[in-house]
Amino acid sequence: MDLNNMNDEQILEFISQNLEKKRLSKKVSSEELANKGGHVSQTYSNFINKNTNIRVVTLVQILRGLGELEKLQNIIEFKEPFSPLGNNSELPKRIRSSDKKTTDRPKWGDE
Repeated sequence: MDLNNMNDEQILEFISQNLEKKRLSKKVSSEELANKGGHVSQTYSNFINKNTNIRVVTLVQILRGLGELEKLQNIIEFKEPFSPLGNNSELPKRIRSSDKKTTDRPKWGDE
């Protein structure tokens, strides 16, 4: 499944369907999931059945209830590539967009 070719609603539906499959495979009731995760079971039900949007914190709570919180960490954690030579460069503190307007302008006195 290529998420790049899907709109936001289709991606939400894809996520909700896969969370529901995971819940069923673990044989966890939606009430049990809500108790373990700390969210309202109706919120989960609306997300699964009506594809309503949920907050990120609710997604975290659902993953916690499923015992799958480490999967979120795998998605968002940035790990620098390892170099045995030790030339791991630091990431830049700030990235500036290139300003083509200033480079295309003639410099003072060059008009």
